Amino acid sequence: MSGMLRLVIGWSGWGWLTIPFLAAGMALGFGVIIAFEPTLADAAGTAGIFSGCVPTWIVGRRLNRDGPDHTLYGIQMQTWAVIYLIAGLCLTALVVAELTAFT
Repeated sequence: MSGMLRLVIGWSGWGWLTIPFLAAGMALGFGVIIAFEPTLADAAGTAGIFSGCVPTWIVGRRLNRDGPDHTLYGIQMQTWAVIYLIAGLCLTALVVAELTAFT
C-alpha cells in the first residue's frame, strides 16, 4: 500500500470519531440561528468545536502510546485536535467581537 493511500485511509478512518461532537455543535448552532440570533449560534458552534477537540486529542495520545504502527494515526488525530482548537479560538474571537459591538 502506498504511503499516500495509507495517509488518506488514516485521516478518514479516525476522523469519524469526532463527527458526533462536531455535528451536535453545528446542529445546535443552526437551530439557534433559525430560532434566535447569529451571536448565540456562533457560541453554540464554538462549543461544538471545542467538545470535538478534547476527545480527538485524547485518542491521538492513546494511539501514540500503542507503538510505532499507530504513531502516524495518533499524530494525525492530534493535528485535527489542534485544527479544531484554532477554529474554536477564531470563533470565540468572533463571538466576543459581536458581543462587544452590541454594547
